[in-house]
Amino acid sequence: MQKFLFWICIQAALSLKGQTLNEYAWNFYDTANKSVQNNFITDIEFDSKGRAWVSTANYGVNYYDERGWHHIKPVVPDSLVYGWFNDMVFINDETLAIGGIPGILVLYHLKSNHWEYLRIPHSSLQAMEMCGLPGNALLLGGNQGLMHFKNGVFSTIRGVDNGVMGISLHEKKWVDIHAGDGTFRYSLPDDGSPRLKFKTRLTDMAFYRTAVDGKGRLWASAFSGLNLYCKKDSGWVKTTNIPQTAYYNYNGSWQFTAHELAVLPDGRMMAGSQFMPHLIVNNEADWETYMVPIKGKFDGINKMVVAPDSSIWIATWYHGVAVFSHKSNKKHKKIVLPPPAMSIDPRQQQPNPGRINVPIHKLRDD
Repeated sequence: MQKFLFWICIQAALSLKGQTLNEYAWNFYDTANKSVQNNFITDIEFDSKGRAWVSTANYGVNYYDERGWHHIKPVVPDSLVYGWFNDMVFINDETLAIGGIPGILVLYHLKSNHWEYLRIPHSSLQAMEMCGLPGNALLLGGNQGLMHFKNGVFSTIRGVDNGVMGISLHEKKWVDIHAGDGTFRYSLPDDGSPRLKFKTRLTDMAFYRTAVDGKGRLWASAFSGLNLYCKKDSGWVKTTNIPQTAYYNYNGSWQFTAHELAVLPDGRMMAGSQFMPHLIVNNEADWETYMVPIKGKFDGINKMVVAPDSSIWIATWYHGVAVFSHKSNKKHKKIVLPPPAMSIDPRQQQPNPGRINVPIHKLRDD
């Protein structure tokens, strides 16, 4: 493992030196090469050892290390008739929290390989967005607002009642809560307690993500309209100089459908499209466009994460995981792409997580 961590540091240094995305190459991990259990990727998270954890539809959990891909079969209670694993956060090095099942928070204990299902008291909250806080605490956001979790105790955060579409953490000092009636910023206590202090209302618009680039500029992707915004002295300004090669016909509007945001190691802002496999990278006066070369006409970027080794991990809706890594990175071996898939319009199809028949497992109510 020490060699693996040393390798990560070397690759990160190589990637950061004069970072040019043209020197990057794509690799793909999906069901065709038996990397993941389902091609609908719901989240990507990295642990303290540099391993990539990937959740999929049908309650799939996979992780990737120097030996390759590993599949974990969760014990899913028969009583859970609906839901799927959606968002993942490490509470600590040995506990992975998973949301997505209505009224349930899932904890996977790595050392003991034990699955724990905690009922959220007096709530059917479906935690579609989660965020790790200082002090081994969590924020859970979803259809019924915002909740706090620490040491087995759930607490309701008042003031956010219109559903939570996104949670953006900034330097573990403050957090932006993206609700249906606006984006609200809270400062975080150092002890991980639920005493979040309201700071300001950033906007009345419903945002999905906010991120700060290397020059301190605040960017946002809008849930309503799917536009990309930047915060100026005059207010929120919609970005209009995105190349048309990244456009998509969204409800009659020809535009870039902004969804995920990530900051590259050199400080540049990167945005991913919700309905097309397109990435755009800001170069001050203009934007560069990169297309994820998947097989299939329709797909989009569900999640986007910059890894410890500076590679860019993309969660797609229908084509598994795409990894954009520096050509000097020998970790990701060349993989042959699967045959062309049937074209699917993401606007016409909703994910069907299905069921897994497993032994009954008692749910904890505490």
